[in-house]
Amino acid sequence: MRIPMVPLNASGKVDRTALPPPATAEPPVSSNAGPGCEPRFEETVAGIWEEALELEHVSVDDDFFEIGGHSLKAVRVLSRIEHRLGKT
Repeated sequence: MRIPMVPLNASGKVDRTALPPPATAEPPVSSNAGPGCEPRFEETVAGIWEEALELEHVSVDDDFFEIGGHSLKAVRVLSRIEHRLGKT
């Protein structure tokens, strides 16, 4: 949610008490939600990591460099992510 103007107090700082409550995040989309549902971003990235690092499974808690990644593979992964998400 966007607010039209950030409320300021008398000293020109953000008046946090005048801010609206934060919007609640929508629940994550399940990967088995049915046809037409897009996979979650994390699932897409994990799949790309698995391909690039030739691993069976990676989790959101894995560190790319600790599981075999290096700078050249990071560049390849970024390129694949951009391609798969239609950014190139």
